Amino acid sequence: MPTLYLLIPDLALADAVREQLPCQMVLPDAPQPHDVFLVDEACADKKSLQKITQWRVDCPLTILTLGAAPVGLDAAIITENFAKPVRLGHLTGRVVFYLETAPRLRANPIWIGPYQLQPALRQLLRDAGDPIRLTEKETAILEYLAQSKEPVPREDLLAAIWGYDGRIDTHTLETHLYQLRRKLDPEQQGYEILVTRNAAYFITQGAP
Repeated sequence: MPTLYLLIPDLALADAVREQLPCQMVLPDAPQPHDVFLVDEACADKKSLQKITQWRVDCPLTILTLGAAPVGLDAAIITENFAKPVRLGHLTGRVVFYLETAPRLRANPIWIGPYQLQPALRQLLRDAGDPIRLTEKETAILEYLAQSKEPVPREDLLAAIWGYDGRIDTHTLETHLYQLRRKLDPEQQGYEILVTRNAAYFITQGAP
């Protein structure tokens, strides 16, 4: 099972998390795939933040932040952000998801139309051509939709990918979906792979 590491200067908050979940307060020499790093916006340990950013290039880590992204941490690698004040029950539930469920989901590639999604590497592969690089959120959206048997309502997708963050709106989601559709290139396929219908989203595996 992956390990949870805390970079939280607020000792009261850190202790509250530690009461709910086993975790470490000292960074490892080298992380293991799917380790989870919970970083507070008040963290000023620039060396540790730089290490996490560098590790994330080659290792599939989960980066969770409390409040704004700390200075020194690349915002592009953040998996999920939790607005303050933090609801501890929701936070621990999401951390458990990333520790226990997400690694199993990411263990195997997923077929999306003619593409093979490799979640751990954040990329799409096809028989010919270079890998298509994805952002953390693009990967999460495709992964979630591909494993859903039914169309996913907009509110459910927002909650699943961003958590219950009141600062995230439908415009943010639509922007990510627009970029994903461009990468999936419906003109080349002859059909749309990522479909929106009645304010819900789903993946099609072949031409209708």
